[in-house]
Amino acid sequence: MQQGLIGKYDILKTNGTPVDPDAQYFVLRIDTDVHARLALRAYARSVFSDNPTLARDIRRWLLETMRTKAGQEELSIIIDAWLLRQPDGSFWGSLLDPTTREVK
Repeated sequence: MQQGLIGKYDILKTNGTPVDPDAQYFVLRIDTDVHARLALRAYARSVFSDNPTLARDIRRWLLETMRTKAGQEELSIIIDAWLLRQPDGSFWGSLLDPTTREVK
């Protein structure tokens, strides 16, 4: 049976300061959930103009998840889509610095 939106986690700050009791959080598990990775990619694109460092850190983190089984399956899908739709290499260009070929 599929579950809807449920309260599943308690949020604590790593520095021990209290969280805002009225704040709302949404936890994503990116190592096993393709939808979570897609959501985080969208967030990285959205935040890039305000915080390019955070966007790059998120992209690097997402690339690290490609080492998991779920990540390998997803990478296969991404490569297939790239081969079919982006023959000019623009997909990789959005991820890699053109001079160093390292992750942006």
